[in-house]
Amino acid sequence: MLNVSAEKRKLKRTYLRKGDPSLVLISSFVTHVKYLGWSNERIKKILADARSQNYNYLYSTLKRAIE
Repeated sequence: MLNVSAEKRKLKRTYLRKGDPSLVLISSFVTHVKYLGWSNERIKKILADARSQNYNYLYSTLKRAIE
């Protein structure tokens, strides 16, 4: 059984892969930034902007936000 610190170490690097479904990108992004301690307002603002256009914009916006 892994302890909490070992489980958290798994989230150090999040990979958003172009071609993954939008839901997978959003889920990976939200999981990563919540782990980093982002506020819900900040997450909602970035997601609203990312969803405002097409898939490529969604991908690039989320990618920029976690770099």
